[in-house]
Amino acid sequence: LTAVEKTGAMTAVRLEGNPQVWLVQPFAAAYLKRTLDDFRDLSLMNFDATKATRFAITYEGKQTVATKGKNGWQITEPKTLPAGFDFDVNQVEAQLNQFKNLHALGLAGEVGKALAKPAVTVEVSTDDKKTVALKIGDKLPGLSDFAATGNADALVYRLNEAQRQQWSRGIELFKKVSMPPNLGMNNIQGLDQLPPDVRRQIE
Repeated sequence: LTAVEKTGAMTAVRLEGNPQVWLVQPFAAAYLKRTLDDFRDLSLMNFDATKATRFAITYEGKQTVATKGKNGWQITEPKTLPAGFDFDVNQVEAQLNQFKNLHALGLAGEVGKALAKPAVTVEVSTDDKKTVALKIGDKLPGLSDFAATGNADALVYRLNEAQRQQWSRGIELFKKVSMPPNLGMNNIQGLDQLPPDVRRQIE
């Protein structure tokens, strides 16, 4: 399938060996112009989350560490938790899985000094005595994205502002999130219209 010409907002395309010409939307035309880099695996981390024993986040000189012992996950740094902080052990597992599945936006290209001094470092140690790390630096030259490296390979990738902020939250990542009372299951619109078996599965 090859692009023939652009017709207004649409692009005319045809299949090789077939005289028929079709008009396709811009997103479909862009799909045809992908390069080899567009098929790159953008995974940043490679480790077994089920074997994690230490989860450490360092940002602006402050460190948050969750350590897994005989009694499960505990916050070991800071020594004193913030007032009113409600630790949710389930959030450690959730954040670990999110960290393992972290994907970049793409390759960084020109890096300059963007990784000279990482602003955010996230480390995971496993029970086989290995430690993997994600390092997020400053903005890349001429871009609004940030330089980042993981352990999946030695290349430098791009992360956006939201991804950087996610791993800058420190101890807030492990805070219990309470559901507002008005968002309970009984207040979901249309729930009472579902078949009983489907409603039970959702609840």
